[in-house]
Amino acid sequence: MGGFLSTECDCTGTIINETAKSITLAPTDANPDIAGIGAISAAATTAIITAIASIFLLGLKGFNLFSKSPEQIQQKAQENKTTLRHIAEAVLLTLSDQQLVIAPATLVTAGLKGNWCSLSAYHMNIVSYCAVLAIVTHLGSLVTQTHYFQYKAVGSFRAIMILCTVVLTAMFANNRTSTYFPTDKSNLQAGLAACLVSNNSTLWDNITDAEKTVVTSSGVIEFYFLCASYLVSLAIAFVHSRHIVHKGRHVTRQKVSFVLCVLVVLICIIILGITLHRLYTLRNWMINDSKLLNEGDSENEWGFGQLMPVFLLVVMTLYALLGAISDYWQERPLYHEKNPTRPENRRDDTDQELLKYPVQETGYYGNQGPQGYQSPQGYQAPYGNA
Repeated sequence: MGGFLSTECDCTGTIINETAKSITLAPTDANPDIAGIGAISAAATTAIITAIASIFLLGLKGFNLFSKSPEQIQQKAQENKTTLRHIAEAVLLTLSDQQLVIAPATLVTAGLKGNWCSLSAYHMNIVSYCAVLAIVTHLGSLVTQTHYFQYKAVGSFRAIMILCTVVLTAMFANNRTSTYFPTDKSNLQAGLAACLVSNNSTLWDNITDAEKTVVTSSGVIEFYFLCASYLVSLAIAFVHSRHIVHKGRHVTRQKVSFVLCVLVVLICIIILGITLHRLYTLRNWMINDSKLLNEGDSENEWGFGQLMPVFLLVVMTLYALLGAISDYWQERPLYHEKNPTRPENRRDDTDQELLKYPVQETGYYGNQGPQGYQSPQGYQAPYGNA
């Protein structure tokens, strides 16, 4: 990462002091690739769908845990592709995996020296907000999936990409805590991000200094809440991975993990709402009111570059949805046709075995066994003629 978030950018003409906040800088150029309506809509929609799907899955899990007996929970846990839960999980997992690639790629591209030295503070804020939306998507999938790390190769890839996303987002978040970096409606949004970040301010300094509001308005505190939630989510995922082998057992442990899942999802929903509000407010102000963005309307135009992320989101979601529905209808009849774990099916099998021995209308002894059933082959009746 030699040139990542470089400190060697040309900042000639940019004076960072207490009077800089009142200076009107030259407008910055619009960047639809970062702040375009298509890219923003895809990231926001993904996070919103994740929140809805997470609530749905937690609702199903909570209903099963608190309204059914341990035996019923174990029986329910053994159903794989035969419940509507599988459909929601498939969609959620697809959205999460999509963000596993898009979010790190966006952060790395924005932080490379060639782009970083020309990136405005406004666009850096947009990148940071979208990264937070991606983390919310990962968390929603992580705490509601029962097989997120089931396969070692795929699970390891997901863990590595999540770690990269968190580390990169932390680097951007730390730069946004600099004393003079703008995080709200400010003329400095048009300034170069590389020239507005510095090491003269730390997170602790901003928290303890009542006159500095940069942290509370930048979303950094929310980001650290997400990091703490990640630790809880990893513990939950480990418990879930154990239940892949021991399905339905340890009901008390499942109830504890369920409460933690609800807490994580609640934090995600709150941060999602805050982030979307800040993202929309800042973007709307820059495009319509600030006059700090050259050709700002281009970020609201639905061109080829803006339709692609939306098209990708729709296609991948439909692909996962149709695949899960297909599995559901194929596996559901097989499960209900014969499932040895279900008591009613065991009774049916017993009845079928009894029907193999038809009732005889006459005779009680001889070649007929007691109760009027014909003796199986090789069975010698205890009574009758020798």
